Amino acid sequence: LAMAIESLWLSWRTKMPVITAWSTPGLALIAASSGFSMSEAVAAFIVTGVLLIATGLFRPLTKLISRIPPSVASGMLAGIVVTFALNAVKTIPIDPWLILPLIAAFFVIRLFNPALSVLAVLIGGGLAAFLTGRVGGLPTPELSTLTLIAPDFTTKAVIGLALPLYLVTMASQNLSGLAVLRAAGYHPEPGPLIGVTGLF
Repeated sequence: LAMAIESLWLSWRTKMPVITAWSTPGLALIAASSGFSMSEAVAAFIVTGVLLIATGLFRPLTKLISRIPPSVASGMLAGIVVTFALNAVKTIPIDPWLILPLIAAFFVIRLFNPALSVLAVLIGGGLAAFLTGRVGGLPTPELSTLTLIAPDFTTKAVIGLALPLYLVTMASQNLSGLAVLRAAGYHPEPGPLIGVTGLF
């Protein structure tokens, strides 16, 4: 919900198709981290958010970000995307009869409508998996509950989790996201975009 509100707000304010999402490399970093309590993790998220807001407000840094050559930004984006592509290839031996047709469908659909290729494969893959019995029983829908967790600001959490999360988010998500917008012909001001992401 927070990402949806953030995306709607930024798109409306900038009149550009701005979409925000959770940092996948950041999630991988968190998953690989150990030795932190939930309270320390919450504190790390807060510190990361504050750093992102500060980055957005610090104009010299945002100007420097806007001067990153498109080729460098595109290379950063490629470094992220290639991971997803390689992971897709690695899953072929698990279920080749499902995955290979989806990969082929992606490239065929992309020839006619690149914008719909991912969505078509996502829907088609989901339906194929469901109709062929590859999807197990779905859990019973229920409302989630909110739990208040007090942050525990420790040096270990700030140095070991907050700072790496900030650097990973900036390098692999924010900069590459700006590169995608520039490649599509949009040139937003980096500061407000980065700063708002720190609020959510």
